[in-house]
Amino acid sequence: MNKIGILGFSTNVNTKKIESCNFFRLLNLTTTLGKHEYVRGDISLQEFYNEIETTNTMPQSSQPSTGVIVEELTDMLKHHKEVIVVAPRKELSGTYQNVILSKEILGKDGDRVHLISSMSVATNDSICTE
Repeated sequence: MNKIGILGFSTNVNTKKIESCNFFRLLNLTTTLGKHEYVRGDISLQEFYNEIETTNTMPQSSQPSTGVIVEELTDMLKHHKEVIVVAPRKELSGTYQNVILSKEILGKDGDRVHLISSMSVATNDSICTE
């Protein structure tokens, strides 16, 4: 069992450095553009920018649900004694609150989850976490 696991959130592509870590996991924020919903890797950056131009709409992001976070933390706690969660700034994203709710749902195991605010959102979150 590893001592510490790290859970982060992102809308951008993982770096090879992050992907190679067995103690690190990254949950995707969903991006909605017009009528389409994307998760990291579903669409290339060029396709994404082309869709913004052709639909003339701004993208919106959505945090992972509390249920998804609970599932991820439950699995991580099987492999790690403690989990550090680096969440987007609470004033800018509901993700932070969803982690707090997840800790409560986990009960006593929630005490092994430590929440940190990155004081940022989106791309900067994965950089802070890394």
